[in-house]
Amino acid sequence: MDQAIALFRIAMPGRGLKLLVPPPLANGSATGVSLSAWRRDAASVRVHSGASAGEAMTLVIDSERAADNEARRRRDCPHCRGVGRYIAARGIRVLCTH
Repeated sequence: MDQAIALFRIAMPGRGLKLLVPPPLANGSATGVSLSAWRRDAASVRVHSGASAGEAMTLVIDSERAADNEARRRRDCPHCRGVGRYIAARGIRVLCTH
């Protein structure tokens, strides 16, 4: 577990990791694993569930990478600079499509 945490900190600096392993079902079968990566300033976090910790971690990393790419795309937008809307000709407010 310590190695997994160390690798997570290298792969996703500045984020925390929350792991949830529910107890087995009444018939003894496993229920999977849930993970979430979070930042201190985050208003909410996404929880990703998988049949194994590896599957859940892959989902977390893919989701965080997609969120970072979307934030970068919005921030670099020449029209709204990440705000999501801008003022067009004649003072019309327009939602940006990025």
